Amino acid sequence: MMMHTTLEQLRELRLHGLVAGLTEQLTSTGLSGMSFEERLALLVERELHWRSDKKRERLLKDAKLKYPQAAIEDLDSRVGRGLDRQAVMSLALGHWVSAGHSVLITGPTGAGKSWLACALAQYACRRGQSALYLRVPRLGEELRIRHGNGTFGKWLIQLAKTDVLLLDDWGMAALARLGRGCHDRRRHPGPFDAVPPSLHPERRVAATESQSPEKGDRRAVIVTDTPTI
Repeated sequence: MMMHTTLEQLRELRLHGLVAGLTEQLTSTGLSGMSFEERLALLVERELHWRSDKKRERLLKDAKLKYPQAAIEDLDSRVGRGLDRQAVMSLALGHWVSAGHSVLITGPTGAGKSWLACALAQYACRRGQSALYLRVPRLGEELRIRHGNGTFGKWLIQLAKTDVLLLDDWGMAALARLGRGCHDRRRHPGPFDAVPPSLHPERRVAATESQSPEKGDRRAVIVTDTPTI
C-alpha cells in the first residue's frame, strides 16, 4: 500500500521515468543484490533518459516535417544520384546549426530535396535542437491568415526560438515574378514581406562557411529549390 502511494506521488510530480524504473525494480529479482545507492542511480538515469526521449518526441512533433521518418542514416547515395554521402554526414554531424549557417539544396523535381532537408532537420531534433518546416508556396496565405486571426505575433515568437528553419520549394524565380506583379505591396504582400529582415531566406541563403550570421541571429536555414531552365 505504501509503495502504491509512493508511485502515485511520483506520477503527480511527473517523474514518469522514475515510476517506470521503480515498477521494473519491484518486479525484478536480479536487483536484490544491489545497494540502495546503485538502485537509486539506475532510477535517476531512467528518468533522465525518459525526459530526453520525450523532448525529442516533442521537437519532432513541433517541427511538422513533411517526411518525419526521414533519417540521415537512410540516405540513398548510389552512383548516379550525385550525392556525396561523406559530405552530407559531415554536415549533419557538424556545428552548422549552432553556427547559424544556411544550407541550399537544389536539383530537379523528384530528386529527393525535401526528403534530404527533412532528414537534416530531423537529425537536428535528435540532437536536442528545434526545427520548423514551412512550404514556401503556401506561406504567403498562411501569413495573411495569421495577420487576420491575431496569431502573427505568437508565430514570430515561435520562429525566433527555432534553431532550424526549413523552407521547402523556395522557387526563387517564381517568387520574383510574383513580387514584380504586385504593384501595391500594402494590399498584396509577398510571402516574406511580414518576416523580419534577419530571417529572410534570400538573405540567409547567401551565408557560407566563411561568413558569420549577424550578431544575435544564430538561426540555421535549410532551403530547397528547383532551378528553372
